[in-house]
Amino acid sequence: MSYRIGILNQDKKYSYGLMEYLNNTEYHFKAITFSGELPLRDYLRTQKLEFLLIDEEFESLDIDVPTIYVSDQREDAKEGYIYKYQSMNAIAKKLLSYMKKEQVDYKKLRVYGVYSPLGRCGKTTIAKEICKHHRNSLYINMEEYPEEVDTSTNSEVFIYYLANYNPEVLNLIAQLKEDFRGNKSILGVNFYQDLRHISKSNISWFLDMLKANMDFKRVVFDIGQGVLMDIDILSCFDRVIVPTLGDEISLKKLQLFKSNIASRESIGSKVTYLSLGEEDLYSRGFDEIIEREEL
Repeated sequence: MSYRIGILNQDKKYSYGLMEYLNNTEYHFKAITFSGELPLRDYLRTQKLEFLLIDEEFESLDIDVPTIYVSDQREDAKEGYIYKYQSMNAIAKKLLSYMKKEQVDYKKLRVYGVYSPLGRCGKTTIAKEICKHHRNSLYINMEEYPEEVDTSTNSEVFIYYLANYNPEVLNLIAQLKEDFRGNKSILGVNFYQDLRHISKSNISWFLDMLKANMDFKRVVFDIGQGVLMDIDILSCFDRVIVPTLGDEISLKKLQLFKSNIASRESIGSKVTYLSLGEEDLYSRGFDEIIEREEL
């Protein structure tokens, strides 16, 4: 894979020299320089960077991109710093080593299933907001009556590949169009009957393929009540997000759901019940809720 790196340094000559060198190494770097914080932020509104290599004077910069600092001091003083006055080759090698190490934690794929026995509880909203919160995410709609239906054949082909363990599913996902956050989506299908044939085995196979071959940060399944024929599918996910409501009827339905998974530790241990009531939502917003719940 290639590493798209942003360089922000007050020494313009150094920045351009480093960019030219990195772009001509064997390490698949794609470096771009920025003249200041504002051009960098403008770029990130429509593009994505894997890492930032910046002057330590910008240490207080608050940007959601993994960052490595270029320092006038030897890097053994602090983790995450690279010594400025060494050969470009040494910098490139240290940069590659550090980036690969950081990718294990920062880019670790986490897979969520968002499901609820309740209607009109904000399920699709929270599924999409989790993807929006993180760059480089994949949203997969598996509802019987989605709010947005795929006008192409991508979603139908995706379900076909998934049901038949066809590795071409990876090529399909690779060709999906990204939004400005680097996120991709599998939208809903017109006829949901095929979704009912998707099993735990299908999902588990697909996630193994995805983890081995792609580098999404989040994969979020938006699952409708009418298509979940095998509740054990929920055990495939790292976490199961269950949006809730507080009215009497909803609480009764929720209690039945809890009873059904009570004997399934592989599901129950992963469930997070999430209330999206107006007071909580409008006072905090989705970003704060997602950070609070560590989604």
